[in-house]
Amino acid sequence: MVNKMGDKGKKFYEQWLLYSSWKLDDACFIFFGVDPNPENQSPQDSLLYWELEEFCKLAKSCINIDLPVHIQPSNNSPAYVLPSEFVTWARNKGYEVPFELQKLIDEKKLKKSTGNYTSVERVRIIGIEAKKMFNDPMCIEYGGKNKLRTYLCNKYPKLFSVSTFDQDWKKAKKQNLVEVENPDQYKKGK
Repeated sequence: MVNKMGDKGKKFYEQWLLYSSWKLDDACFIFFGVDPNPENQSPQDSLLYWELEEFCKLAKSCINIDLPVHIQPSNNSPAYVLPSEFVTWARNKGYEVPFELQKLIDEKKLKKSTGNYTSVERVRIIGIEAKKMFNDPMCIEYGGKNKLRTYLCNKYPKLFSVSTFDQDWKKAKKQNLVEVENPDQYKKGK
């Protein structure tokens, strides 16, 4: 049985997939759509307790056998697993993967393998890198935009091309993330 959470599940899984790895015990709870923190659990979650306990025992018994571990357990620290590897392991053990979780993992894998990022992500990166590169990203000196474009196209070739940079530069300007020094001198007709 897998906890069917609908839209609440998608938000729950999106939040947990921000982490690159999960503690093994947490991964068992997350897989079932249950918050690992007991304070955040609902009374309905207690109905899954027996199945969760058995699932956790199985996962711990499979460490380094057929469950890849990202960080090995030691006396002072638990085992950590990569979310996508844990989900694959659970599916191979016959557990039904929650639709929302599988969909988000597939989207994340697609982005990673193809560089299929959204404009929103590129605009965010333009803003972050401009802050690192220039004293004042709202007053970028002559040649700075081209310098930033070249840098991002080289650093993130799957993410930025000259045309995607130019399109997203305009969006970053509208969001007041970047601006060139004396922008009026670059406007046509002046």
